[in-house]
Amino acid sequence: MSEKYRTVFSPFKIKNLTLKNRIILSPMATWYATSFGEVTPRLISCHRERAAGGVALNFVEFTGIESNEKPRSPHAGAYTTMCISRY
Repeated sequence: MSEKYRTVFSPFKIKNLTLKNRIILSPMATWYATSFGEVTPRLISCHRERAAGGVALNFVEFTGIESNEKPRSPHAGAYTTMCISRY
């Protein structure tokens, strides 16, 4: 590991949570959910690949909490029992 990036790859503590490094992925919309807001295998795979790539903290993407929050493209939702059960 390069001395230049030693801090980036060093552990970081937030209260009782210790992250393996300081690489954090902010939430962004992939549009890989169904049109009903349900999580899909493609969405799970996307986040799994990010974790495997070394991201220490991966915020799951934009998630609607009310059914009237329907943009033009499908996004993950947390407004029905079915949506929540897919998480």
